[in-house]
Amino acid sequence: MEVLKLFPFQKEACVSLWEVARRAREKKAAGGAGERCLVIGPTGSGKTITFLAFVRATSLRWKWRALVIVPSKELVKQTKERSKEHTPEIRVGMIAGGKCEIAGVDMVISTSASLHKKRLAKIDPNEFDLVIVDEAHHASAESYKAILDHFSPATLMIGMTATYVRGDGISVASAEYFSSVVVYHTIGQLTTAGYLVPARGYYKHTGLTLENVPIRRGNYDERKLAHAVNIPERNKMAVDAWREWAPGRSTVVFCVNIDHAKDIAGVFREQGISAAAVWGDMDEDEYKRIMEDYEARRA
Repeated sequence: MEVLKLFPFQKEACVSLWEVARRAREKKAAGGAGERCLVIGPTGSGKTITFLAFVRATSLRWKWRALVIVPSKELVKQTKERSKEHTPEIRVGMIAGGKCEIAGVDMVISTSASLHKKRLAKIDPNEFDLVIVDEAHHASAESYKAILDHFSPATLMIGMTATYVRGDGISVASAEYFSSVVVYHTIGQLTTAGYLVPARGYYKHTGLTLENVPIRRGNYDERKLAHAVNIPERNKMAVDAWREWAPGRSTVVFCVNIDHAKDIAGVFREQGISAAAVWGDMDEDEYKRIMEDYEARRA
């Protein structure tokens, strides 16, 4: 077991959340509604460790039960593993696939997809005192709205995100979603303080223009964007850029869709570089094998 250690900015975040929780608890005791708040922090700032520390505190102090909603099955597993490592005193259940482990646990981790209408109908809305939404910029989606409405009796709902303003211009830092921002850490702030490594960016001009790719709800049309960028010449340029700026480094390439990921991985392999494509609903055993090879530097 690794002792849970928080950086000063994470401790400050927990203190701020504790004050909101205390106030929300008093309001509920007086017959009022619960509260919703937002934690904004950049990728790599340890938001998972922060909310695990907070869940442990509220569980041990007030016997609160928590629901943690994450966007993917992989994050369900990762969050459970991190809880086992850092907060072993917290009993953890999962809602994923056919599993619905709620009874006798302190914290339940689920994907939003697993909390579909039929499953929600079987779960008491008062089941949880604390609801945490990881990647909370998804909260404006209808599926998330249904989940948050179902568990609206919770004393406290916390959203955690690095991007509270979505590409379509909707801000989840608003009365409709999370009415107050209690923690706001920026990349510059945490980099200057030494908690994040300074980022370096490189740009490879491909000669491609996206002016004819339509934008829908603030984002490029995925199918037409993939058609525009997933071409052999451009994919080869991406691999050439990797050879120029990051040769031999363990690398993650983000692609437009599954076919784009497969094609990029294929170009790497054609040049003798070990690579594999992964996506959300691929075979779990295959995904696990690929990720284990990646983490062991075998791929």
